[in-house]
Amino acid sequence: MDDFLDEKTNATALGIAGGKALNLYLMQQAGAPVPKWFALPVHYFNQVYADLKASILAEIQKVSLSNLDSLKTCAQNIEELFLKTKLSPEFKAEIKARISSDKSYAVRSSAAGEDGEKNSYAGQLASFLNCKNDEIFEAILKVWASIFSERNIQYRILNEIHSTPEVGVVIQELIEVQSSGVMFTAHPLLKEGYLDQVVINAGYGLGEGVVTDQVEVDSYIYSKSQKKLIEHKHALKKHMMVSKATGPGLELIAVDSSKENISVLSHTQISELVSFGLRLEKFYQVEQDIEWCVDKNGKIYLTQTRPITTLLKGTNKLDFLFDNSNIVESFPGVNTPWTLGQVKDIYRVAFKRTCLRLGFGRRRVNENNFLFASLLGMYRGRVYLNLTHWYAMMRMIPYTDGYIKSWEESLGVEIKNESSSTSSFQDLFRAINVFSRGVYFLLSLDFYLRKLDQRLQATFQEFWEQEKSHKALTPAEAINELEAFKAKMFEDSEFTLINDIFAFAFTSITKRLIQKCTVLEPDETFNRLLFGRQQMDSIKPLLSLQNLIKLVNENEKLKSALAGLVEEKDFKIELLQTIPNSGQFLREFNEHLDLYGDRGVNELKLETVTFRENPKHLIELILSFKQHDNGQDHTKNEEIGDIPINGKFKKLVFQLCLKLAIRSIVYRENFRLNRTRMYGVIRRMTNNLGHKLNALGAIDNPRDIYFLDKEDLYQFYSGLSFDFDLKSIVLHKKQLFYQYQKVEVFNRYTFRQGKLTEIKPEFVSSKHIKGTGCAAGRVSGEAIVIRELGELAKDVTLVKDKILVAQMTDPGWVFLMANAKGLLVEKGSLLSHTAIIGRELGIPTIVGASNATEIIKTGDQIELDAHTGVVRILND
Repeated sequence: MDDFLDEKTNATALGIAGGKALNLYLMQQAGAPVPKWFALPVHYFNQVYADLKASILAEIQKVSLSNLDSLKTCAQNIEELFLKTKLSPEFKAEIKARISSDKSYAVRSSAAGEDGEKNSYAGQLASFLNCKNDEIFEAILKVWASIFSERNIQYRILNEIHSTPEVGVVIQELIEVQSSGVMFTAHPLLKEGYLDQVVINAGYGLGEGVVTDQVEVDSYIYSKSQKKLIEHKHALKKHMMVSKATGPGLELIAVDSSKENISVLSHTQISELVSFGLRLEKFYQVEQDIEWCVDKNGKIYLTQTRPITTLLKGTNKLDFLFDNSNIVESFPGVNTPWTLGQVKDIYRVAFKRTCLRLGFGRRRVNENNFLFASLLGMYRGRVYLNLTHWYAMMRMIPYTDGYIKSWEESLGVEIKNESSSTSSFQDLFRAINVFSRGVYFLLSLDFYLRKLDQRLQATFQEFWEQEKSHKALTPAEAINELEAFKAKMFEDSEFTLINDIFAFAFTSITKRLIQKCTVLEPDETFNRLLFGRQQMDSIKPLLSLQNLIKLVNENEKLKSALAGLVEEKDFKIELLQTIPNSGQFLREFNEHLDLYGDRGVNELKLETVTFRENPKHLIELILSFKQHDNGQDHTKNEEIGDIPINGKFKKLVFQLCLKLAIRSIVYRENFRLNRTRMYGVIRRMTNNLGHKLNALGAIDNPRDIYFLDKEDLYQFYSGLSFDFDLKSIVLHKKQLFYQYQKVEVFNRYTFRQGKLTEIKPEFVSSKHIKGTGCAAGRVSGEAIVIRELGELAKDVTLVKDKILVAQMTDPGWVFLMANAKGLLVEKGSLLSHTAIIGRELGIPTIVGASNATEIIKTGDQIELDAHTGVVRILND
């Protein structure tokens, strides 16, 4: 019975055919075009080896490592033993049924782990090209015998290995090629920016000539971030490797003189190759070394892929530090591929525009495209700051060490960062240019941000009005609309980031003045100065919600009717209109959805189902919510005049810095709501696009779009990846998504020599925890530790009169935070969202309390002192 394996075989079963067979299967699952193949399971080798084992071991025992001729003789004798083996007629018949008599085939070894990242037998087993008909049987026997090559026998003896690796065999159709070569999805020489560079070496004829350096090649370097060819080294092509006209094997022949000076690959072929390469890199989640060929009709095939070994062994590998401080607020837990792709794109464009606006220099910025493209790191679905590149970006301008310290402090990033110094005239001129622009934007920021806010509101309103008209767009048109919207949102968005720079800088300066000119504690005093100064937009959704709660609580019939509606299986928003005397509630409910429907838990994760997407959740929240009153007697707001700073000039400087800090903090928080609305529009566009793809049969469910990378979809519709099956991509990434949810990750990693290494936090078992106090007041009560919101998002009464303890919060937690007695989080700083909301709500709040969720358990009695940042566990 035919038990050979191919692309239709279950992936689990393919393990019995060795690593190369499984790899070919995975390549096809990733959408790569692979020449037709089938594989022989390892048990065929095992049957033959079992009969020859005694004779083979007897030959090996004759070997003397001091006599190299004995190694050679041993290998030859063992090969002869295999070649004398009679293959069964049934076995030969099964192979002949799968091959064509007029085609040539490659017969390749497929041992377990042979194409892995590191393996003693990698590259040591034989492969035979240009085999036809009965030549295939001899090639199979030689592949099996190659496990006992001279080098492998020597390795076996030196390391006292007594077992023998099982060898499968892959038989693959040999493409009649016009060109072939290798492609690396990162520069294997580890030059600056190497991860951004795809390197392609291409020669005429079969790839064997390229990998053995027997033919001249053209070399191409493609930039991932710039999406274009940035270097082409042209060679005079004199030789090419081809199959022999008679018998197995290859031979070198001369290249036709008309092709000697012509580029081996066209721009279209380069783009298509890069597209395939990046897809495999994402699929395997490591940079790839890929062998490829182009047939006589110009079609590209990929024949093999493996991890780039130099990235794993190189000593000059660049080091990166990944940290989830601050960013985890916005993108907690595991994110879908669609969110990760869009977010990375948004960060790249926004920070690049900011640097250009501040005068970093267009040439200097463009030279660092890869830096901006990788400000974020993605690991197991989580989002991290690539701190190495953040520091590199900030140090594009000299004399920034003072600001970097303020940035670290404001974002809660703890790192011993070495300072840099510079003294050249060019550096000084560049710094003066940036500083002068900074002063200009400091003076004109109000104008630019008010103008930006007005334009954003108009753009949001325009979209939601158009969205109601249900425009008929093709998927390609919907993609263009999404990118056009993002471009419009990016316009002048850099002013919000420039405002953040001022917020960090003036907050730091103000606290340093307090420390230098008074005996007061800087953090505590600054908190009191901020508390209640100006209502921020982040509180408006809560105020709107509380108004809806009041309307419901004052009308028992309305409350009862809403409770009945949410029990309906097929809830529809239109059902609200059937409730008698609900006109005012309905108007304000719809207004809340229009203005704040995108604000909620995990609101920046595009896959999140928000109140706008499912209004039923908002009604459930209203019914569970209680009016906020934590009953705390908070310290009065601090007045500037109360700060004992001597000297008119010092006091004037202090007042100015505090005013600028408060202005920037208020703007920073207000524009968070605009950011939420922007992501809400992108979410709705994504959902609409998902429905279109589902209607066309490209995906099984509209929400499957979130399991596609933006490049998956964009390349699919650009024609570069028309062979790809989106459904198989979705299936693979869904499996990864759910696997990642079960895997623990750490807050910080280093990346060195191709390996991620976790930096585990130092755990100190203590009943005294210290953080940064962010809202005045002292409170004691029962703790509730929250790691995943789950049903808490719908029933906030579970935190009523309790102290909420979490690793971090995001803006959507405001509804939950308002019901809590106190807030304690492991992440955050004075300018984090938790700190600002805690101050605005008047709830005692402490951030940056390391290990809080590990030390404190739900039900513990704890005390928060938001003046000092000290937490005490009161349990005996």
